[in-house]
Amino acid sequence: MNVEMMNDTVGLRQSGGAVDYRARMHTDGYVVIPGALSPLEIGHLRGAVRKYLDESSECRYLYDGKAKAECFCFDGDDVYLPLLANARIADALRAIVGGDVVFANEIGLGADGASGWHKDTHGQADLFDRARHADFGVYKVLVYPQDQLGRDDDDFALRVKRGSHWLSSCQAGEEDRIFVRAGDAIVIDVRTSHRGVHQLGETWDIARRAAYYPVRHLAPAASYRVRQAYRHFLGRTSRQLVTLLYGRPNSFTTTYVAEGQRDKRERWASRADVRLPDTWRRALESVSIKTL
Repeated sequence: MNVEMMNDTVGLRQSGGAVDYRARMHTDGYVVIPGALSPLEIGHLRGAVRKYLDESSECRYLYDGKAKAECFCFDGDDVYLPLLANARIADALRAIVGGDVVFANEIGLGADGASGWHKDTHGQADLFDRARHADFGVYKVLVYPQDQLGRDDDDFALRVKRGSHWLSSCQAGEEDRIFVRAGDAIVIDVRTSHRGVHQLGETWDIARRAAYYPVRHLAPAASYRVRQAYRHFLGRTSRQLVTLLYGRPNSFTTTYVAEGQRDKRERWASRADVRLPDTWRRALESVSIKTL
């Protein structure tokens, strides 16, 4: 089955007419923006992510992969400006929100990571109260610089529980498996339940998992290299991901961002926030995105 047919099964691409991003987000908790990046931008992004993950001492080995997960800014590397000044992403976000959007000063990236079902809510259990949080709107944009087209059970971009942004349980909701072309972007409500590929050993029996998990936690770099070697054996490129955080310009977004910073510092001893570079601010302004 080709990617267009697979995406049609979960309503991600339409043969005619514009996608109603706001209605789709309200109902499903996510939308897909096809072809958000040009081929040239995709190539530059893949090279920049690989270089950063290979050379930076600030990256961490997480969930069988390697990532930079906390709020940060690159030091003048303008290869990321096309993401911040991307009109298709900016227009989709404004359509979802129904007005102004702010960039939440966070870009994260990673390669070959895996994860179980979770929500990016930083433990804020009351976010599912529709009456109290009618104006809540914090969204993570996930950009993929490679095809993930369903060549095997783990060759997908993301699995989500449709409609789970209104439900506190991570397991509730009908599952969608999302496939992408290089340069597609997914916008997901941070309350939506989602997961990545299986962690190494997740499907093993209890005895083998018990033997492997101490190694995984004590030697995460080795786990990352094992996954990379396995993908290379299968003839696969590295699974890269770049994420950006946006929200409505209100107190719900600033509170969410503050909780996220506190959570990340407790878990990973993050460095202090970095001032947004002027080049980044101007790039955002060029597509009418505000900053915190």
